[in-house]
Amino acid sequence: FSFVSQDSSSYLRDLGHNDGLEQLIDAVEKIDGVKTARILYLYPSTTTLNLIDKIADSKVFVNYFDMPLQHISQNMLKIMKRGKGAEKLIELMNYMRSKPNSFVRTTFIAGHPGESEEDFEELCSFVEEFGFDRGNVFSYSDEEGTSAETRDDKIEQELIDERAEILGDII
Repeated sequence: FSFVSQDSSSYLRDLGHNDGLEQLIDAVEKIDGVKTARILYLYPSTTTLNLIDKIADSKVFVNYFDMPLQHISQNMLKIMKRGKGAEKLIELMNYMRSKPNSFVRTTFIAGHPGESEEDFEELCSFVEEFGFDRGNVFSYSDEEGTSAETRDDKIEQELIDERAEILGDII
């Protein structure tokens, strides 16, 4: 089984449960005949070390960790409203990587408004050093209704595409 949602780690948070995904893992493990399962996508602000342990200790769920980071520079995480910050993201990624037979996958956005050359270089260095098992890179594009759509510091499409290609070659 694959459990898929935009933010699986928020399962049952709307009902006041901060450990809803852990509860789901417990329930699935009790179902006869379920041999393997994996969870897509863990969101950085709602994934805890306890949740990572729960997945890693499961007899059913595989250590497949898919967390869309989008970026790693503190400046860009703030602009993108990606709450936990670079230090916390790196801690989560390293903890996932430390689990036996882990597979760590992510996605990044290249060329988001406000992304400086330094921000991009920091992202490239992180991706090179971490060595993700799989990753995807998306070129920034406007999405109606977002704060990024109205920013004045947009990047030229040619540079966005160049950065996406560079980052894609690293991943």
